[in-house]
Amino acid sequence: MTLFKRLKQVRLPDLKVRAWAGEHRAGLLRAGKISAGIGALTLVVLLVHKEVYSLVAGRKEYVVTPESLRVALAPKWTGGRNAVDVDLGPDGWSAFDDEAPARVGRAFEKNPWVRRVTSVQREFPNRLRVRYEFRTPHVTVRTGEGWIAVDRDRVRLPGVWKERPPRALEADLVGLGSAPEAGRMWDDPALAAGIETAELVGREPLLAKAGVTAIDVANLGGRVNPKKSEIAMLTSSGCIVYWGRPESSRKFGELTVAQKIGNLRLVLEAYPNLDGLQYAKVYFEKPAVLEKDSRTTDRGRPRGDREMGR
Repeated sequence: MTLFKRLKQVRLPDLKVRAWAGEHRAGLLRAGKISAGIGALTLVVLLVHKEVYSLVAGRKEYVVTPESLRVALAPKWTGGRNAVDVDLGPDGWSAFDDEAPARVGRAFEKNPWVRRVTSVQREFPNRLRVRYEFRTPHVTVRTGEGWIAVDRDRVRLPGVWKERPPRALEADLVGLGSAPEAGRMWDDPALAAGIETAELVGREPLLAKAGVTAIDVANLGGRVNPKKSEIAMLTSSGCIVYWGRPESSRKFGELTVAQKIGNLRLVLEAYPNLDGLQYAKVYFEKPAVLEKDSRTTDRGRPRGDREMGR
């Protein structure tokens, strides 16, 4: 006998379902009506809740407008000069908008004064609290129009300043090409070499004693004259210290920083504060100097510099 035939022969208990349903017909109808009512009520509540949310989110007190967030950013040291507005676009949005904090954060990060946004928090009904870090001048570039500030990331900061901005490095940079617009990275090897050398001046006491005030990088890579020093240090006495190549240079035969400092020490021993010198070359094995009153010979021809012994 097949399994199908066996299953057909199985008799289920007679539950008398039809009779039971007839006896309880009224109760079943009432239960169905109640269930249907609960379902309809749930649907109505959900629809009303959604409608109320839309009404609340759209109310004026919950709307963030560009005017309410309009702010011109500039660090305290600027005195409000060269402030830059945060551009939030022409349209407002609801404080319930999940994208609002990210949108405002991106707008602040585009500001050239802002290094990074650390947090954006919602404060109802319509406030956003933004925490951010300002960019700060690391070095200044001296130009014919004034000073341009550059931060540690080599990003050009807003403005051309008639007075030197406060900065981490004392020595200015000179001899650079055109600066990028504010907020852009100044991607120039000469700037990188200048910052590197200015940092060296800041940590080397003998260079401070020599009175270095500026780093001239116009000849970096020998682009003006390949036979001359790539880095020149300008001093308060008017003497130019020809330094050679930057510390990071891997050119064969370049003296180490320690060797150049040793040469400068010899020059300073003979000429305190570098007074009386037109220039000092410290990037050769033996330093060489040219005194200010030795520009020409008796016949008016240029006189060469003088090597100093060790």
